[in-house]
Amino acid sequence: MSDFVIDSDGVLTEYLGEGGEVVIPDGVRVIGDSAFRNCESILSLVISDTVESIEYAAFACCKNLKK
Repeated sequence: MSDFVIDSDGVLTEYLGEGGEVVIPDGVRVIGDSAFRNCESILSLVISDTVESIEYAAFACCKNLKK
């Protein structure tokens, strides 16, 4: 099972993983609205070069996300 729900247009719509350091996979074009909302276990994030936009509240309430 993947840690990410990504639609056919390359929009990451939901994160299902356990947190820690999260690496956005290549091919994701958009990090969708509230995709990571309330994911308190995420400490850091690596965004791939394929990401073109980050939508509203994508990382809302990710209080432990530091980098």
